[in-house]
Amino acid sequence: MAENIKSQAGQDYVLTGSFLYKIAYAVVYPLFSLLYGVKISGRGNLPKSGAIICSNHTDNIDPIFAALATGPSMPLNFMAKTELFKHKLIGAFLRGLGAFPVNRRERDVGAIKRGIEILKRGGRLLMFPEGTRVKNHEIDGEVKAGISLLAMKSGCPLVPVYITGNKKMFRKKTLIIIGEPITADASAPDGPADYKELASRVFAEILKLGGTDHD
Repeated sequence: MAENIKSQAGQDYVLTGSFLYKIAYAVVYPLFSLLYGVKISGRGNLPKSGAIICSNHTDNIDPIFAALATGPSMPLNFMAKTELFKHKLIGAFLRGLGAFPVNRRERDVGAIKRGIEILKRGGRLLMFPEGTRVKNHEIDGEVKAGISLLAMKSGCPLVPVYITGNKKMFRKKTLIIIGEPITADASAPDGPADYKELASRVFAEILKLGGTDHD
């Protein structure tokens, strides 16, 4: 049975065992395996409870690949822009898949608190260190400090995940490689520079996992 948490607005957010999530996984996994030749490694590195899943981000469908990698038993919660939740039916569907709204036009403190709450309750939260889609990490990439803030405030580890950037249907395998968790030192200095250093270390590990498979 699904366990939910309530936001201050009184809305439910799925934390574990969503029936809708499991159905979606059962449909999407074989489909994407056929289309993209999905190959997953390192699942044994996933913590059993709260964790921040940190992945490179080159395509709109990357959250799907990240969810396939982490499995159907625990929804991979993620932030989605507020506008998507204005329609009640679509909003309910997204929440059933583990999504919750974030206002991307400003610093959404409520979304940050919700993410921390999910993590403290043992959920998994998907975050992209660069904050948006980036095709060429060396030229366009800029690592944001948000993942470090969530890790230090929640006490949960950061799990680096590499997803093949140049995805091609029926032509190339899509690798999803899960690395070993990186734990934030709660006793370390707690400031912007420290957040940025930790985030950069996590992203360097993501690229290292990809090796010669970089997009």
